[in-house]
Amino acid sequence: MTIDEESTLSALRAKLLGEYSEEKADSAKERRKMKQELHEIELRTEALYENKVSGLISAERFSELVAVSEERRKELKNRLSAFEQAEKSMKAKLDDIERWASLIKENASITEVDRDLIDAQLIKLRLAKKQRKTVLCHRN
Repeated sequence: MTIDEESTLSALRAKLLGEYSEEKADSAKERRKMKQELHEIELRTEALYENKVSGLISAERFSELVAVSEERRKELKNRLSAFEQAEKSMKAKLDDIERWASLIKENASITEVDRDLIDAQLIKLRLAKKQRKTVLCHRN
């Protein structure tokens, strides 16, 4: 049985990159909207402060309006962080796929298994597990 490695890997990359590109474009548009809204909140807060100082609104009303704005600002910041995390996760998945594809290419022509091959694969597996544990430790 023969497999056309290049076309298979190209199709996999294209599918994943297509999904990533669409997702990235959507999230970039959404992030721009959120950043614009954050900027508008800052401008409104400044205007509210000027209105409070000039006596157009009371200190109590100022506090109420700023509290509402601050709540929305925190919500937007959290959503922006979530978008950034999702993008990092997607990039990590793409990197994993590239590594996986290179391993497939590297091992696609193997016709027999010997002790050296098994040892090499075990070493790679151990290293991968150590790296995963290190990443998990850094996240916590």
